[in-house]
Amino acid sequence: MVRKDDDCKAIDGLKSEGDLWNFINWKEITHIVNCLQMRIVKAVKAKNKEKVRSLQRLLARSLAGRLKAVKQVTTNRAKRTPGVDKVLLDTPGKKWQQAHRLNAAGYKSQPLKRTYVPKKNGKQRPLGIPVMHDRAEQSLEQMGLDPVSECTADTHSYGFRKKRSIHDAIGACYNALRLRGSAQWILEGDIDNDKWGRATLTYRLNSGLLIYRLHK
Repeated sequence: MVRKDDDCKAIDGLKSEGDLWNFINWKEITHIVNCLQMRIVKAVKAKNKEKVRSLQRLLARSLAGRLKAVKQVTTNRAKRTPGVDKVLLDTPGKKWQQAHRLNAAGYKSQPLKRTYVPKKNGKQRPLGIPVMHDRAEQSLEQMGLDPVSECTADTHSYGFRKKRSIHDAIGACYNALRLRGSAQWILEGDIDNDKWGRATLTYRLNSGLLIYRLHK
């Protein structure tokens, strides 16, 4: 007979939720996610929008995607910074439970925890901190968006993109401005919370539903 004690520790061969998390084969999890993302890239290049959305849903529903999303938010620098609910995913059991709560029907994000970071000019920059659950949901959605954005984004876009850094941007600026007939002016702009910015992202990423969900 399989039993559990009061502390929910596994006995008689039944593993606890913490053990299930600790024994995850992360190499295999990463392989599964990468394969799904490569299929999304192929669908984007084939201009098959329906298949892109189908594969994005498949990735979001997969256990591998959900496990990797939780791992990403519990291994970065903000892993010890809670949101308004003051909840941290600081034990293997909590991480396993959180992975199984992701992508649930009727999901609604919680308010941001507002804090202020001092700037060099003496002013303060507002910073919104989501709860851990929302961060994991965002990470999961990003896995489906990244393959699309890397295929459709501007080739000279360097901010918040994988395997790109400020050094790449500096090199591109040098190549664009070093010739005698190069442009003499540089214009700086900022896309804020405006309709044009969201419409452009929706067009680029081919996913109006995801953009609306992330914006909310």
